[in-house]
Amino acid sequence: MEDCIFCKIVSEELPSTKVFENERLLGFLTIEPKGPQHTLLIPKAHYRWFYDMPEELSDEIFKTAK
Repeated sequence: MEDCIFCKIVSEELPSTKVFENERLLGFLTIEPKGPQHTLLIPKAHYRWFYDMPEELSDEIFKTAK
């Protein structure tokens, strides 16, 4: 997606402090942390809404975050 900040981070058009990466997910420190080590964990594929992604991918996000 052209104007998606997360897609730009995944494609490395924008810098990030990566803390986790696998084939389908990327974890990085947020630029506006609400606490120490505040991390965002996102799918590398673009989805407009969380509920649009396949269930196995959302399951992977929750298992990885745990």
